[in-house]
Amino acid sequence: MTGEFVVLETVPLIVLALLLALCLYALPRFRRFFEIVFYYPVVMTAVVAALIWLTLYYPRGLMDQLVSPFFPTGVPWLTNSTLALPSVVAVDIWKSIGYYMIILLAGLLGIPGEYVEAAKIDGADTFQWTRQIILPLLKPQLLFVVIIALINTVQAFDTFYVLTRGGPADATRVLPIEIYLRGFELLQMGRAAAVSLVMFAFLMVLSLIQLRLFGTEGY
Repeated sequence: MTGEFVVLETVPLIVLALLLALCLYALPRFRRFFEIVFYYPVVMTAVVAALIWLTLYYPRGLMDQLVSPFFPTGVPWLTNSTLALPSVVAVDIWKSIGYYMIILLAGLLGIPGEYVEAAKIDGADTFQWTRQIILPLLKPQLLFVVIIALINTVQAFDTFYVLTRGGPADATRVLPIEIYLRGFELLQMGRAAAVSLVMFAFLMVLSLIQLRLFGTEGY
């Protein structure tokens, strides 16, 4: 379940953060306003953010009202084993996307404008100068964002605990929830310790990859 969660969250999180950063880079006039808007959820505690979305996901709540033309009887956002994980992923992306967007935007703003101007003079369109100039020069920030996003996703606990506590039918029982339930509710300390070691090993591998990549980039 953790692997599925990591893929479902990390891929759209990085893609959306990059797209938002590119949009703000291309629209400097509105940059400050949208930086604040997208970064505001980051400064919230995860519990507060999860409680806000728990209210939105309530039966006949705001989310049900938004989809009422298509689903008049409502949608079991957190009680359906198929929808529960994507629903939690949506909350986690909303909570953290601003952080990664700001990092990528900082990288974009550090790229000399002369490179882009020269490409435009040579006739390159937006897609070409983004792919051939912006993305290669943004590689260090992208690597950092990918590794940190993976590490944070593997450790996700608060959002799952508030919204689903691992349910329904263990559909959202990721490693941190498994550790908590085994250790503090079922009192199976040995099993909880074993799962903790697995998560520690995975995080250690990700950290070593990060050190290796940034070492080769001169960081």
